[in-house]
Amino acid sequence: MNELRFAQINSDSTFTVQFEHESELHKDRHFILQIALLYTPRDGSAPLIRIHTLALKTSTDMGDIFRQVDIEAVMVISAKNCIQSMFNPHTDFNINRSLEKLVSGCTNVLHKYRKYCAAGSPRGQLILPDTLKLMPLYTLGYLKNPLLSKQLSIDERVSFLRQIVVSSMCHTLLCMYPNLYRVHTVDTDYMCFHDSDGYYQYPNWVPLNRQNLKADGVFLLNTGRNLFLCIGRNMEDGLFDELFEFPEGVLP
Repeated sequence: MNELRFAQINSDSTFTVQFEHESELHKDRHFILQIALLYTPRDGSAPLIRIHTLALKTSTDMGDIFRQVDIEAVMVISAKNCIQSMFNPHTDFNINRSLEKLVSGCTNVLHKYRKYCAAGSPRGQLILPDTLKLMPLYTLGYLKNPLLSKQLSIDERVSFLRQIVVSSMCHTLLCMYPNLYRVHTVDTDYMCFHDSDGYYQYPNWVPLNRQNLKADGVFLLNTGRNLFLCIGRNMEDGLFDELFEFPEGVLP
């Protein structure tokens, strides 16, 4: 494999590599993958080498493959490959056709699982592998993103797709399924601060559906591009004053 050179690498950088193995696979052997990164730190000191070595199992059984699938990695790679195809000047894929390709990919994966792993299930029953139960939800959420609406200009849609190409896995998933946090039940002793490792402790996460949006609560919606603060119409005045502080002389 040839060397790859990048102007900048950080902790959010992600690489997708597709391997093609033409020789026979042996079930009792491991697949060894080693990646070496030669980089110069930000302070300009001596170059360093970071080496990652992975020993992975191989299998020809479809059931084993589905049980080891990482749904987040699958969705992020699918979205980025979809965008890459529509930006390729040598293909005739436009935005709509590329999104249809994403739907076809989701349907094909679920069809393969039913065919090879759950052939005996009732015909009218929807069978999903445990590791990919959220695949239709992520796919549909991505297709319904307001920034992909046909009512927007092509420039706005392309700008959003360009952002997805360079976004980290976390931000890409947020564009597919935003995070909803319940703010009115925040425990300041365990939430809304950075811990000793530097990770931010978010408020309670709740599933994104209409039933969880109570009229007497306050919620924070993170879409990956914007933060929306949703304040219920029936929120108590005392709770509002407790959650929000205003400078002296400034009324809400």
